[in-house]
Amino acid sequence: MAEIKGITENECNFQGRVAEDPTYFPVEGGEGAFFRVITYVPQMGANNQWTDQRKVVPIINMNPTKTANTIKKWVKAGKEIKVRCYFDSWEQDGQEQTGLIMTMLKLGGGTYVDG
Repeated sequence: MAEIKGITENECNFQGRVAEDPTYFPVEGGEGAFFRVITYVPQMGANNQWTDQRKVVPIINMNPTKTANTIKKWVKAGKEIKVRCYFDSWEQDGQEQTGLIMTMLKLGGGTYVDG
């Protein structure tokens, strides 16, 4: 594999609303969480007009303290949030898995059900 020269950064931010209540799974020391964030990305359409395209972004939290103290209490369908995450890959049951791993969660003020 070729090395990428220069500065590299593996970090991204998503702001939007939680698509549905999180699901939980065992991790060392407690539970992790999986949820999706609905966000909108401007894209140029065929008619040369910008439109907002709805994107659903899967997020994984591996921090059991964050799951217990914040996610289980506050992260519900429709909740406005901002997450910082990084891309990672791992092997599970002989298959390569990939995901966006959450490192920061900021809660917004309101809830809204996206129809």
